[in-house]
Order: sequence, then structure tokens, then C-alpha cells
Amino acid sequence: PPEHRKLYHMFSRLKKAVMCGQEILALSQHELCTARTKLEAQAYSKWLSGQLFMEKMNWDEAREHFKSVKTIYEKLAGAAANLEGRGDIYSQKVDEIVPMIRYCDYKLGDRGA
Repeated sequence: PPEHRKLYHMFSRLKKAVMCGQEILALSQHELCTARTKLEAQAYSKWLSGQLFMEKMNWDEAREHFKSVKTIYEKLAGAAANLEGRGDIYSQKVDEIVPMIRYCDYKLGDRGA
């Protein structure tokens, strides 16, 4: 069926994106990278993994990854608040992650969240 093929292709591309995110994370651990770069790479890698788990309907793993991303972006927003306009970018990222966490909570049956 064509639907199955599309789904397989999507998962294949998403898995490849997760691997690239992990490579970026590994490269960011170099001593020349700033702490902010390392945190951004970590958030990106976890966000990609969260997307994969969400597509696989592994809601608990997806939620944990998205919560980690939210925490990282909140820290970056606080640290970057003194810089010109940088804090807003990270705050926007937090706002984008919150609905994903809520959706995972809903799928897990945690309606109190």
C-alpha cells in the first residue's frame, strides 16, 4: 500500500535526522564551542528524538525529551535575557514545546497537566 511506503519513508528520514542531531551534539562538545552552543545542540538533538518518539507513539519517551528541551531553553532564555533580543528567541521555543508536552500528557491519560 502507498500509505505504508510513505510512513516508512517518513520514519527513515526522521531516524536519519536524529542521527545527524546526535552528530551535531558530539561535535559541539569540542573545547572551542561555547556553553550556549553546547546547550543549543543538546536541545536540538533531544527535540529531534522527541519528534521521533512522538511519531512512534512512544508518549512517555517523547514527553521526557520535550521536557528536557523546555528546561534547556528556559535556562538559555534566562541567561540571554541581558542580550539584545536573544531571550525572546528561546522563550518562543519554550512556547512551541509546551503544547507537545501537553499532547503527550493527554495521550498518556494525565489530564491534570
